[in-house]
Amino acid sequence: MALKRTFMIVVLLVCGTLTGTTWGQNHAPGTFFERTPETAQNLPLATPGLFDYDTQLFAPLEFTNGKEKEPNTGFTFTLDRSYISIARAARFNSLTGEQTSNGSEFNWGTNYELGWYGENDTGWNLKFDNLTGSFFTNGEDIQSTNPTHVEQKFATVQLNRMFRQTLSHGGYFEPYLGGRFVQISDDAVQDTGPARFLQDASNSIFGVQAGARFNQRRGRWRFTYNGAIATTYNQQRYESTDLVAGLVTGQTSTSDQSFVPILDGTIEAAYHISRDLSLKLGVQGVYTWNGIARVNTETAALNGNSVTGAGVAFQPLDEDFIAVGFRFGVEWRR
Repeated sequence: MALKRTFMIVVLLVCGTLTGTTWGQNHAPGTFFERTPETAQNLPLATPGLFDYDTQLFAPLEFTNGKEKEPNTGFTFTLDRSYISIARAARFNSLTGEQTSNGSEFNWGTNYELGWYGENDTGWNLKFDNLTGSFFTNGEDIQSTNPTHVEQKFATVQLNRMFRQTLSHGGYFEPYLGGRFVQISDDAVQDTGPARFLQDASNSIFGVQAGARFNQRRGRWRFTYNGAIATTYNQQRYESTDLVAGLVTGQTSTSDQSFVPILDGTIEAAYHISRDLSLKLGVQGVYTWNGIARVNTETAALNGNSVTGAGVAFQPLDEDFIAVGFRFGVEWRR
């Protein structure tokens, strides 16, 4: 019995030694996922070592030359909240032709960014920004005599092919080419007793873009300056509906197309709290140059798009669109 126990202990020690030797040859200390097979190294996103991430999110920050953090390879993910000011839809008096601005409205949004860089300093970047908000015009709240409630939406999807060049002074430059899709819409409702006047304006914008990011590293801080210009095509739609006691008494539908240039700029500061996690704060501005359909926030009585309105019908189909505000969030870098 003692001999059998001794034999089992020897077998366990030998197996443990062999396993430890093999692990030490292929992995650094930590908890790893399985390596990608070497035979798959030429497949998309199958670079050897890509998935051997040790999952230690709060590991100490590492510097490659004593001062700077080396640009990452592998995956990145960013989750931001944004507080963006969007220009409200204007008022167009159908009798006088006078246009009156309604100012702008700050709205909350959520932003996601997923990226990947390979060892050859090329990669991909996918971004999704989504913002919704609402405001009242012709009155401060729903208790007003002629309240008009407008709900506005602004969403952007970007897919970019990224290229990276490390600079001698410690920063790195990232030009990119890609595609952009933008959705801008207004939904307006005015209630006047038994009557209801509805308006809906939507813009489906898609095209190509080119841009670049310049990153400057200073210890735990990284400053990023991003600029892009997009050439896009916009499919506009405008609809208005008059209802009395739930019955349709009038309806208008208009569609058009336009060429829409877009300028997009961002300045961000990221503070690395650990090797993989950073806190971010920045400002962003997006300018869409004309060609945007908006609703007419004038009251139904002076709105030619309503069957009860005086004057001629007028749909704002050639407006510009400005969104400027702040972003803050957290970033994970593989």
